[in-house]
Amino acid sequence: MTPAALGALALVCLTLVGWTAGLSGLAYLPFWIAAAAPGLTLGLRVFGRHGAGWVAGAAAGYATTCLVTWAVIAAGIASPLAFTAAWLAECAVLHAASRAIRAPAVALRPWTPHDTVALSAVLLLVPALMGSPYKNLGAADADGRTYYRAYFTADFVWHMALTSELGRFEMPPRNPYMAQRGLNYYWTYFLVPAAVTSDGPAAVQNVAAALKVNAECTALLLLSSIFLFAWTAGGGGLATALGVILVVLASSAEGFAAAWDLWSRGRPLAALRDTNVDAVTAWWYNGLRIDGVHRTMFYTPQHGLSCTLG
Repeated sequence: MTPAALGALALVCLTLVGWTAGLSGLAYLPFWIAAAAPGLTLGLRVFGRHGAGWVAGAAAGYATTCLVTWAVIAAGIASPLAFTAAWLAECAVLHAASRAIRAPAVALRPWTPHDTVALSAVLLLVPALMGSPYKNLGAADADGRTYYRAYFTADFVWHMALTSELGRFEMPPRNPYMAQRGLNYYWTYFLVPAAVTSDGPAAVQNVAAALKVNAECTALLLLSSIFLFAWTAGGGGLATALGVILVVLASSAEGFAAAWDLWSRGRPLAALRDTNVDAVTAWWYNGLRIDGVHRTMFYTPQHGLSCTLG
């Protein structure tokens, strides 16, 4: 049952990548996997052959590859050969470091096939939530004009410009909209897609496709980490899965307040489409803006990776 569940999840995720990012996204996916792979031996030594080992290892591997990519660029030797050599050195160093760890360094209760099935079910939220919005990101009309909804303009389009700027391999990077200013933003996460789309083969030089794949893969790691955090607190696979699904899909008390406000005034709930639900706490109650998990999946994957690492 476990291989079937994993196979079905992999097929759904491949379909998501192909549907939302096209052939360029499918061509970029192996580069993302390669970026995450160096940390797997480390994660598996810390947690053993366990779901936590795979998730923590992939997140640590991607983060380390970003740092290695930065080192190549900062040294002024950016080239496909230099990036490859640095990645091989990263693999060797992390493998050597992992061998120095007594396995498993963190003892967790045994991971069962039922836990794999439960986690796979939770991860189906990623294609369910991201498929349609990401398919329409940059959709073109008959005249070739591309369209983005407002919040994707604020984040995704900005990330496209940021990634293209990083792909110039100049340190320190500049603000792509105000070249006289430095880049005061979270940019380390974007170094891998910047290097791949700038120095990789023609098939992977689509920045938007690379960022879509990055965000979708990061969302898988983020939901996995939330599931594992709850699982280590003692929950069974089914109970943990239901809890995480509720966290992702029903996390918004302010959304309920906005829906109630519309209903009580006799307005259609369709007006929620034009409501910034995550800002209701600030605009209506003068409180903090608290983003839901889905918002991190859509707009700020760099924060999602940070949460996963934490």
